[in-house]
Amino acid sequence: MKFTFSCKSTFVLYILLTFFSISVCILAACILNINYFTSGKPSFDTDTFKMILFANIRDYFKYVFLYLLSPIMLVIDTIINSFQITIGVRILGTLAIPRLMPHSLIELPNILIYHFLSFYQFSIFLKNRSLKANFKAIRRLKWVYMASFLSVILGALVEGYIG
Repeated sequence: MKFTFSCKSTFVLYILLTFFSISVCILAACILNINYFTSGKPSFDTDTFKMILFANIRDYFKYVFLYLLSPIMLVIDTIINSFQITIGVRILGTLAIPRLMPHSLIELPNILIYHFLSFYQFSIFLKNRSLKANFKAIRRLKWVYMASFLSVILGALVEGYIG
């Protein structure tokens, strides 16, 4: 895929929006009283795997098909995820890191990938005002979409059974 100026500027805007959302959320989570929050250890079994798998697939397809809402979904999801991680770190300290591993090594980069793909589709639509241009871009990036979807499944397997 040719990395055009349009894609570069979209990427820069995406990065700025993501970092802004994370920064605001971390600031808010650091100000809150952590005595209002608790942390429990999840179970690792088939039911947990299924719940995580369906939630991850739902989120993935939400970004693939609802790309016109991408900036709003990006801000909301980034705030929610950043808030949960920040509160977890404030409650558990360094013990939060093992709870995030190893699934976060798969999930976090993949979330950033499909968030960006959705944001990129949003920018293509704004530029061209054509669904046809979006379908061409999706077809051109089909291997990235497929790899990302497989990472969603792999991340759910690791999170559901390992932690």
